[in-house]
Amino acid sequence: MDEFSNYNHEDTVRKRVLLNSMHVVSMVIYSIAFVLGVTGNGLVIFITGFRMKRTVNTIWFLNLAVADFIFTFFLPFSVAYTALGFHWPFGRALCKINTTLAFLNLYASVYLLMVISIDRCISVVRPVWAQNHRTPKLAFLVALGVWVVALALCSPNLYFRHTAPSPNNENITNCYNNFDTAGEGATTEDGLGLLDPVSPWEKRLESLLRFLLALHFCVQILPCGWIDANEKQNAITWWWDPSLISL
Repeated sequence: MDEFSNYNHEDTVRKRVLLNSMHVVSMVIYSIAFVLGVTGNGLVIFITGFRMKRTVNTIWFLNLAVADFIFTFFLPFSVAYTALGFHWPFGRALCKINTTLAFLNLYASVYLLMVISIDRCISVVRPVWAQNHRTPKLAFLVALGVWVVALALCSPNLYFRHTAPSPNNENITNCYNNFDTAGEGATTEDGLGLLDPVSPWEKRLESLLRFLLALHFCVQILPCGWIDANEKQNAITWWWDPSLISL
């Protein structure tokens, strides 16, 4: 019996050490993504938005850079949340905004990459049609539609994201999804037991997802181009193509 108890204790300690290591690695990757993402995407926004001729390609990559810039700009909140042991001291409003912007970037980036792929396919399959109808105005309207769709898909986070004290420690405030629709003042039974903020397994899953998401964006925000001043049209020479990256 003692050997079994010792084994369980050692197994718990190993899992805790592994989980803490994942948290540290996630924070390091998030920090790197923040520095590179804000700097790199900010540079792309400045060049494509203010220093280059407005073309279809610059509109695509400008919007893609804006989406990634918004996500990386709010990464310090996720770093602090993980470093504080999943304690959210920034209030309910920032809890809702931070998660909403993360999903806004997710949907906007994926759909913009899809649009870029479709645009390239049309340019190859229907070159004459593309030459006559592929205009910056049309690209702007398509990009605007992508942002509207992305905003609509991430908007539920503004309603369901919630903050509440942890059931294990009242000094820790969790930022979590509250799908209880029974309303304020309802009992746990009325809310079908959906008021339990964050279980240990949910914390582990969230840690893993944060690690994978941070790794993805750390790769995605690598410098994606430079300006070739010798080109008459000042085109961007892309040596790392963001459209090759899929989530």
